[in-house]
Amino acid sequence: MKETAGISLETASWLAGFHPERAGNMTRLCHKASGTELVRTPPDDETYLKQPEIWGVPVLFPPNRTPYGKFRFRGREYAMPVNEIARSNNLHGIIMDLPWQCKFQTDQAELTLRHASRALWQHDFSMKLNYDFGESIVRQTLCVTNESRDDMPFFVGFHTALPMPPDRSLRFAHPGWCISLPPPFLVPDGTTRPSTLPDGFFPGGTMPEKLNELLPIVPDKNGFRGVEVDCPAQHTRYRYTPGKEWKYWMCWNADGKKDFFCAEPMSGIVDCFHHQEKSDSGFDFLKPGESRVLTAEFSIQTDF
Repeated sequence: MKETAGISLETASWLAGFHPERAGNMTRLCHKASGTELVRTPPDDETYLKQPEIWGVPVLFPPNRTPYGKFRFRGREYAMPVNEIARSNNLHGIIMDLPWQCKFQTDQAELTLRHASRALWQHDFSMKLNYDFGESIVRQTLCVTNESRDDMPFFVGFHTALPMPPDRSLRFAHPGWCISLPPPFLVPDGTTRPSTLPDGFFPGGTMPEKLNELLPIVPDKNGFRGVEVDCPAQHTRYRYTPGKEWKYWMCWNADGKKDFFCAEPMSGIVDCFHHQEKSDSGFDFLKPGESRVLTAEFSIQTDF
């Protein structure tokens, strides 16, 4: 596959960048008036292509980990590649390396992916991801359609990476506990434990080291169910808020020392394909011709 350089879109209020050849990814979102960078942007194409999942807002299908890459549904075995060798997992699914098509209108970007049935995922399906750019809000709308003749397992996520230098502070709406992800696979075992995420805002550079937590998406006392970031140098505060279709967060920050925070909305728990019978796992499937639509948005307050 020939790699192409990132492409850019400028609207009245925003500068955006995309790498459609990998992960259907919006790799830059800059608020023009304030200069606030809302997502983690790679310094160059070469750096991005080495690890596309830690930049911007890549689409994952299915997200996170599946032990041995295998599960069964409707009597059929699914066998995804084991690409996290040390833990014998499939990590981040089957579409990270597939090319998307991208087209722009004045205030909109549309990215589309068509997946043809192949041995590791025997379904035709399509994805359409729209970004609608308003004055202070950028809205994501992801539509996934099963174009095969059989029911298709469904589990999707965004691996949203937010820049967190030491002069920024982040607040995360969370319940105070998380779902345990014990070794060796780092998938749920049915137990919970206290979250290490602080209450209220905490500055970049003080985040828990090696954060790797799975939490339900719940509203705080004010009804907010997302992440907000204070940017004092730009006199702004911005929010990333998933729609109610999303059920869980995966929070990850590598070793906590790389100045970023991944707030990843997912439609189900990690490894939900092995928890199909549990009503709270978020496991879902699409009938032939059926679609699911999931939304999220970035919003910014200025002169904060």
